Amino acid sequence: ANCRSWRSLIWHNANAAMSLSEAFFLGGLPVYVSHISISIILGCVYVLFSWCYMYSWPTTTTAIIEEAKVTKKGRPNFLYFFMDTTLGWTATYSIYALLLTLMVFQFLFAMMGKLLFLLSQHQDDDDLQSKFLIHLFFGILIFGAVCRFRD
Repeated sequence: ANCRSWRSLIWHNANAAMSLSEAFFLGGLPVYVSHISISIILGCVYVLFSWCYMYSWPTTTTAIIEEAKVTKKGRPNFLYFFMDTTLGWTATYSIYALLLTLMVFQFLFAMMGKLLFLLSQHQDDDDLQSKFLIHLFFGILIFGAVCRFRD
């Protein structure tokens, strides 16, 4: 992530914290490796969404804005450089790499859910504090790996 400004850094970390707290404390839906096709479909839908809106994202370069006034369409603009269809095979390889990354994280998240279930199973049903501490430990561990503090 490009977190050079403090505002982008806070947005990135807050988004990660909210997503992780939902997954570790509020989410009751299990994540299975067999559901990996859902991640792939969601990733493909996001790529299609990004391509459908490639002429809608705002640009700040004056030359591109002037060209858009003349051609009524302008150049395509993408949220991420690797989704730029004008790059040729680079974009294709990047999208395959992103799909592979989605699958890897789906697998890791499923294994982590299985591990949390096994660790929580050894606790008494009345011992909610130790179950909460196990989930909190995993949440802090993943938060530390995902969040940026200096970029």
